[in-house]
Amino acid sequence: MKIGYVYDAGGRSLNEDALLYRESLFKAGTLALAAVCDGMGGMDEGEAASSLCISELEDFYDHVLIPFITDCGQKGRHFRRALDIKMIAVFKKINDLLFERMRREKVFSGSTMTVCLMFNDRYRIYHIGDSRAYRLMDIPGLKTVFFLRTKDDIRDKKLSRCVGLNRDHKPQIRGGYFKKGGMLICSDGFYKRCDERNLKSALYLTSLTDNTAINKRLSALCEDVKKRGEKDNITAIMIVK
Repeated sequence: MKIGYVYDAGGRSLNEDALLYRESLFKAGTLALAAVCDGMGGMDEGEAASSLCISELEDFYDHVLIPFITDCGQKGRHFRRALDIKMIAVFKKINDLLFERMRREKVFSGSTMTVCLMFNDRYRIYHIGDSRAYRLMDIPGLKTVFFLRTKDDIRDKKLSRCVGLNRDHKPQIRGGYFKKGGMLICSDGFYKRCDERNLKSALYLTSLTDNTAINKRLSALCEDVKKRGEKDNITAIMIVK
């Protein structure tokens, strides 16, 4: 798989977002995990929240997910159900850690979490907050087509759900096939001032031949949204098969 990312503070002095990419090869195929977390609660608290999310996801990947893939002989619906249970559990663990920290230290701290797991030709997305995951496909005659795979948790222009601020931790779950194409996961600072027409023209899949090409395109999109006045942190990761 080819990957690229952009991680920019935007108009702020510190990037409160965090991202993660892990990939492992098994006899049964290739496993990959990509995640973007957008922390909130002020600069220090937002960074601490998103960093905790990523740290726990890394621990989950190493000590839960890899053994599960190594040992599990399940396929199809039973495999997906077992995977969903494990992912919901790690969302709950992270939510509880942040919630208890908020109560103990009297701080306002939370984070969005958008996690994409890819195993061979399938993917599962686990999502809470207003970050986004897009599925990219090349369709003859239409070039690159974007499918938004997550639902924004926004009410009255305010984030309504995230990990850490309340007991509502269960993620939205989406899944599908991933034989060819790409997956773009990004914080709201990346997409708010970048419409899908710009994304489609900049992220034409057949032109993204290697990691360097993906990084250059994402960096160019980042500079474009900053020119359009974006002051928020700008973070995105893209995976292409």
